[in-house]
Amino acid sequence: MTRTLTAARRPDRVPAPCREATFAESSAAPSAGPGPGPRPAGCAAGWGGMGEIFTHRLRVRYSECDQQGVVFNGHYLFFYDVALTEMWRELIADPGRMVQDGYDLVVAEARIRYREGARFDDLVDVRMPVGHVGVTSLVVHPEFRVAGRLIADGEVRHVFVDPAGTGKREIPPQVRPVLESLREVSPPADGPSAVTARP
Repeated sequence: MTRTLTAARRPDRVPAPCREATFAESSAAPSAGPGPGPRPAGCAAGWGGMGEIFTHRLRVRYSECDQQGVVFNGHYLFFYDVALTEMWRELIADPGRMVQDGYDLVVAEARIRYREGARFDDLVDVRMPVGHVGVTSLVVHPEFRVAGRLIADGEVRHVFVDPAGTGKREIPPQVRPVLESLREVSPPADGPSAVTARP
């Protein structure tokens, strides 16, 4: 399985600065109401506000385009990984802190449907609705848009594991409400069928 939450790219949208917090502190038990619950002091809420679908914007670089002048297909999963990392950082906790506290997230299955190509200097909005939250896994249905047009979409199934290599772990109880608040059951029109939900 492929490890994720490893983005190394400066976001086009820079979150408000916040102090460093532990995984447990930044994802403390939420209130009974909707939304992802308390955040560390000094941290801004997600781009769309609590409970709304997280979207991250990237600008296409020249080196990401192929001989046909469009973004090479393999880069879309990289775009997705950047968006996932920024979503995690902004709504849950710093990914490094999560690993230190004994949780990691790996990719078990991924697929992308390509509709049209993004080109050099396009702004690509990566929308990150969660389709399924299981016992140890979650499914995300990423949407890639340029100027509002859906250019690609897909499904990625993740599994929570122990970074020490001892196997799967249940989704942390303080993280589950955040993921549930980002759920959107239906994929985009003409989108791929859902990845089979697994524990």
